[in-house]
Amino acid sequence: MMALVLYYLIGSLAVFAAGVLVYWWSLRWTRPISWKVFFVASLIGATSLLVLPVLKFHALGMYVDFSHWLGVLMSIRETGLPLSLSHEFIRPGTLNYFSVHFTPLVYVIALPFALIPWPEMLLMVSVLFMISSAVPLFLLAKKLTGRLWIAWLCVPLLLWYPTFQYITLYEFEMLRFSIPILLWALYFFEAKKTAWFFLFVVLASLVREEVGLTVAALGVFLFIVERARWKGIATMVIGMGTFAVITSLVMPELRQGEYAYIAAPFFSTFGDSPLHMLQTIVSRPIWVMMEMFQVTKVANIGMLFIPLLGLSFFSPTALIGMAANLGVGFVSIADVHTSYMLYYVSPSVPFVFYAVLRGWNKAHVWIRARMGKCATEEQGESALGTALIAGMFVSAIVFGPSPLSLQFWAKDVRPAPFRTQNFHISAYDVNDHHRAVATFIRMIPDDAVVSSPQFLHPHLYQKRAAMVFPDTVSKDGTVLADYVLLDLTNNSLRADSPAYVSMDEMRLVAQNDAWRLITKSEGYELYVRVPNLP
Repeated sequence: MMALVLYYLIGSLAVFAAGVLVYWWSLRWTRPISWKVFFVASLIGATSLLVLPVLKFHALGMYVDFSHWLGVLMSIRETGLPLSLSHEFIRPGTLNYFSVHFTPLVYVIALPFALIPWPEMLLMVSVLFMISSAVPLFLLAKKLTGRLWIAWLCVPLLLWYPTFQYITLYEFEMLRFSIPILLWALYFFEAKKTAWFFLFVVLASLVREEVGLTVAALGVFLFIVERARWKGIATMVIGMGTFAVITSLVMPELRQGEYAYIAAPFFSTFGDSPLHMLQTIVSRPIWVMMEMFQVTKVANIGMLFIPLLGLSFFSPTALIGMAANLGVGFVSIADVHTSYMLYYVSPSVPFVFYAVLRGWNKAHVWIRARMGKCATEEQGESALGTALIAGMFVSAIVFGPSPLSLQFWAKDVRPAPFRTQNFHISAYDVNDHHRAVATFIRMIPDDAVVSSPQFLHPHLYQKRAAMVFPDTVSKDGTVLADYVLLDLTNNSLRADSPAYVSMDEMRLVAQNDAWRLITKSEGYELYVRVPNLP
C-alpha cells in the first residue's frame, strides 16, 4: 500500500513539475504551438483506443459484463426485447436487462449491430461514439474562449485524459455515453440553442437511470450560478423526474419477482431508505463524514483534476454538475464507484473540462501574474496550453492505460490493484491458444446453454446462454447446462482473479458421470451432458 501511495505522490509531482517547466520554457519560445501537433497527438490517441479493445477481446481478456451486452443486443436483433438469460442465471428475475439498468439508448447501438452482429462491431461503434466526444468539446472550447487553437488543444487533452481512456477501453457500458451527450448539452446551453439543449438533457437522462441525478445537478448550476431560472427548474424536473419514474415504476415493473435495486447493498451503510439515511446524517454527522470522505475515495476524485493541472478549480461553480455523481460514489461502501479508472465517474468528466474552459481566462491571467510577468497575454496563453499538453502526457505515462504508459510495458507497474484489470502489452497478445477456442465453440449448437469460465463468455454470445462455471444448473433449478467448456490454462490468470477456476473444480466435471468428454486440445476440454442424467 505504501508503495502505491508513493507511486501516486511521485507521479502527481511529476505532472505538475512538467507543467511548470514547460510553461517557463514556452514563455521564451516565440512560435505558438502548431495545430498539427494537436492533430497528430489526437490521431495516435484515437487509433490506440480503436485497436486495443479488439485485441483484448481476441486475447480472451473480456468477461461476463461484455457478454451480457452481447446477449442483450442479440436478443434485440432477434426479438426486439433487451433480454439476457445469462444475467438471469446470475441474478434471478433479471431476464429483462432494463430491470437491472434502464438503458434504452442501447437500441441506437443495436442498429449497426443488427447489420453486423459481431463483438468487434460493438467495440468499434462504442469507441467511435466516445471519440466523437471531441466534437462537442471542440465547439464548447471555441464558444467559451473564442480561440480556435484552444479548441484544437482540447481534442488531444480529452483523448489522452487517463480517465477517458480507461472508460473507453473498458469492455462496454452504456454509462460512458453520458460523456458525449452531456458535452453536447453544455455546448448547446452556451450557444443558447434551447431546443437542442433540452433534447440532449432528455437523452442524458436516458443513458442510464442514475444520470438523471447529474442532469438535476446541472439544473441547480443553471438556476443558481447562471440565473437561468426556468431552464434550471426544467432541467431539474427532467432529471429528477426521469430518475424517480424509472427507478420507482419502470424498473420494478420489468423485474420478475420482488424488486431490489441491483446496487442497493452498496448504499446500505447509512440506512435502507432515503428517510433512514437522512436520520443517520442528522444524528451522526461526524461519523457519516468520516465514512463518506475516505482517503482512497478522495484521492481517486483528485485524479480527475491532476492531469489538467487542477485548472478546473479556477471555475469551481462549474463543478456543481459533478455533485450528484460524486455524491453517490461517496455514499457507496465500494471504492470502485469513485475510481478514476472505471466508468462510474463518466458523468463527471464533462464538467471537469467545462470548468477548465470557463476558468481559462482567470487561470492564465493568475498564472502569468506569478510566473510570466514579462510575457504578453498571447505568450502566457500559449505557454499555458503547452503546459497542459505536457502535464497530460506525463499523466498518460504515469497513470494511463495506453501504449504510452509505464504499465503497458512494465508488468510490475500497477497504478491500481484491481484484479480484473490488466493493461500490460501481454493482455493484447493474441496467440494460438486464444485462436483455438473458436474451433470448440463451433462444435456447440447455437441453442445450447454452456457453462464456462468468465473470460470465454463473450465468445459464446451466439449460444442460447452461458453460465459461470462451476455452475451447471440455474439458481432456481429450472435450466441445466448442456455443455461445459473449460480452459485448463485459465488464460494465464492469477489465482486471485475472480475469473480464475481451480483445477479441483475442473476435475469434478471429468469425474462426474453426467458429463462426457467430446474433445480436448490446446488446453481446452469440451464436455456434453449425458442424456437422462442430472
